[in-house]
Amino acid sequence: MKHTITLLLTLFLMSCEIDSPAKTQQFEGDIYITLINVYYPKRIVPPEQFEKLKGMVINLNSEEGTESEQEMEKYFKTLIDNDLFDKSCFQVKFEDGEIINVYIDDTEYHKLEKELKDFDRFEEKIAVRFEGSKISNGIYDRAIYSASNIVSVKKTKGKTDWNK
Repeated sequence: MKHTITLLLTLFLMSCEIDSPAKTQQFEGDIYITLINVYYPKRIVPPEQFEKLKGMVINLNSEEGTESEQEMEKYFKTLIDNDLFDKSCFQVKFEDGEIINVYIDDTEYHKLEKELKDFDRFEEKIAVRFEGSKISNGIYDRAIYSASNIVSVKKTKGKTDWNK
């Protein structure tokens, strides 16, 4: 009887889903350009006001705000909670049409930045493969991904998808 209870308890505990961090996977897509990117806090304010913006977001409570304000608050707080608020950001469009926001440290971002120099979105496109994980579904169909490594960046002829 004692062994049966121990066995059942062990099986029950093994069957429970453990809340673990997202697994790192490889993702691949083309760079997507948004001329006004509100998902990238480092581009919204000058560097000397960045910490002030972060503090404002932490203290924000937009329960009475519009749905849009509430969603942006949730988005930025997700970035803060996952230590992504001060990371560099780029957007990727997957083959299925999904557009995501990818946050990465500056060292890895420089791999991509080299290709963005003198980039002509009307004549070229950039394919990027990165290792990372999905953090959140984000807002407005823009999921949040955290990347740990840019595996490859390749500039080719073509037209880059973009939005104002």
